[in-house]
Amino acid sequence: MQSIPLALDGFKPIICVSMSDLPIEADGQPSHLPPTGSAGANRLYTATLHLLFEGYSITMFHACRASSRVEARERVSSRVASHLMADVEIHHGIDLGHPVVRRLVPSEIAHRLFVHGDCSLQWRPLQHGGELHIQERAGA
Repeated sequence: MQSIPLALDGFKPIICVSMSDLPIEADGQPSHLPPTGSAGANRLYTATLHLLFEGYSITMFHACRASSRVEARERVSSRVASHLMADVEIHHGIDLGHPVVRRLVPSEIAHRLFVHGDCSLQWRPLQHGGELHIQERAGA
């Protein structure tokens, strides 16, 4: 599995797309995959977390494809400390009006997740077992 950090102008959260077994063509570029339409969006699960403690705040968004809410919780648990998992909200699909989504997820990516169930229409990392993880830490 490889992690690919994304840099966005004027946007400071840590953003990471983790991809595993992404098909690569001979030229070294990810292969173009056919669209999945609403079937991909139906298997999309997202997780949100917002904590304030001792002058620090942590805000997190996580997206993956899973067969159930339980599987989605297991996948996000690899990125969140076990004592914080009780504060993680798991959502089937993506709630575009959720405060964490509005704060952390760039609108174009949020729209792709909502309509297509993936963050990149060209690579389809979530379709191939990848995850989108965005985290912001701020404070003293």
